[in-house]
Amino acid sequence: MDVILDFAADLTGRLAIDQKKRHLGLDVKSVAQLDQQLNDFTLPIASPSSSTRRQFDQEGTRLWNTCIQLMTVYRDRKEEVALVCKVKAFAYAMLDYAAPYRGRGSNRTLETAFSIASTCIENGCLDLSQRIIEIAAVRLDKLEKYESDIEGSKLQQYTIEYYMLRVYLAWLQGRLDIAEHLFSKIPVSDNGRGQDCVMDICYKIGSCALSHKQYDDSVKWLERALRACELVRHMDQSPVVSIKDKELLILHDSVRAGLRLDTKESNGFLAKAMDALKTHYGGMFPVQVIQLELLGKEELDENVFLQVLRRTIESPELKDSYLTIIMYYIQKLPVTSPEVPIMMLKQLLEQVILLPDNGTSLEKVFITFVHGLMHSKKCANTSLGIFQETIASLRRHYKQPLSEAATEATLILIWKHVNDASSNNDKIVAGKWCLCLLEEPMFRMSSANKAKLFRQFLMCTSHDPNASQAIDIFNRMPEECRSCPSTLYLMYTRSLQSSEPIASNIYLESLLGDAKAIPYLLSCVVEAFKLGKTQQGLEGLEQLLKSAKCPGAEGYHVGKLLQYG
Repeated sequence: MDVILDFAADLTGRLAIDQKKRHLGLDVKSVAQLDQQLNDFTLPIASPSSSTRRQFDQEGTRLWNTCIQLMTVYRDRKEEVALVCKVKAFAYAMLDYAAPYRGRGSNRTLETAFSIASTCIENGCLDLSQRIIEIAAVRLDKLEKYESDIEGSKLQQYTIEYYMLRVYLAWLQGRLDIAEHLFSKIPVSDNGRGQDCVMDICYKIGSCALSHKQYDDSVKWLERALRACELVRHMDQSPVVSIKDKELLILHDSVRAGLRLDTKESNGFLAKAMDALKTHYGGMFPVQVIQLELLGKEELDENVFLQVLRRTIESPELKDSYLTIIMYYIQKLPVTSPEVPIMMLKQLLEQVILLPDNGTSLEKVFITFVHGLMHSKKCANTSLGIFQETIASLRRHYKQPLSEAATEATLILIWKHVNDASSNNDKIVAGKWCLCLLEEPMFRMSSANKAKLFRQFLMCTSHDPNASQAIDIFNRMPEECRSCPSTLYLMYTRSLQSSEPIASNIYLESLLGDAKAIPYLLSCVVEAFKLGKTQQGLEGLEQLLKSAKCPGAEGYHVGKLLQYG
């Protein structure tokens, strides 16, 4: 006896000192001694004296309380938690030895056994849990013999908890037939006592089976959990909030498992679980998502799907982690009208604008919206209207421009749309797209992208006699864009076609002095003669001949220009 008491006192001292350290600090010798004590904990059958009981109770309680603190300190460190479970099991064995086999002390000890056995199971210490359950079995057997000392419903509760722990342990050990046999021994409960334990463990088994894709087993155990939950629901003393939380988890996993099966029985259970979810928890985001999944599996009613999806988007629970899921279901919409997914993404974007700290989320949804719009097979003019309306809403509510990365992604998506419109002789709309992007303050655009868009705008609006808009944009462009030879060439040709072609000289002069710009000078002269602007062509030719003396100008022949004279 003294050896056990001394060892317990030593453990308590060591562990109390080490609470703030990263590791428990038990050396190899202490751990080996702990294992030995757990293996050899066969105390004398004779009842201990009052003095011995008191000593075991005191040391066991001190060690137990220390373990409770350590479980909190080391809860995220698997190896330390497993070691604390061993120490806690040793403390329990001491408390069990100190406790009488009759009266309230015996009841408390049995409840403690169930608690530590459950803790050991949850932390993977299955052998340790098995040993504790065996100790508890002896105490439960004695309680049954002294039935007059305990209320019948309380004994029934203990019996249920004992068998359910054995069921859970057998399941985790892969002994499924034994788990079924033990479950059949659970007493029928008329008053719901012990059904909390049935509900919790059946749910854990069902959820475990679901995660391992054992869908038949999952449905079976979840159905048992649901039956127990219904019994607990009708108990006056049951905490309503706690039971509702558990019921939600059970129903949600039940639907997830049922979706993977296609039998008459499973479909019936699936329908029942889904109806209960919609009735009691229909406004919750996870329930709406699982409802969408179920609707997608069945013969789809597009209107119902859209109603649920709208409720999901408008959910007050909406947060960043939900957005990817919502966008998945929007893109999954098998609708006849291409406008529907776009409008849903637009609605989602308007909801995200209202979220706090929404920068990254908003950009993610906006890019998805643009992607959907560009692939909606809408004509370029219609899609431009939707885009302008959406970006205007974004500008009103979101006070800062999009990031460079989001801007770049948006431009990449729209650029192909602009090119397609331009190649389909829809240059007017393509030009409107370019103008919209150039003028939009929500975009944080690089100089290179601005220059590229502006050149595309000039090419798309080359036949517009009014060059004032192009000139205004050009004058507001960064210097590096205004000095770009290809941009100057396009501005020159645009000015030639305007009502004041003489203004083209400004851009021609800007091309002078740069040897690399001489090919563009040549093109300017050719373009002037082609358009019948002889005066501007001759002036350009004169400038070109002067520039031929510039370094790097060799090899540029101008004789062929005379054919335009």
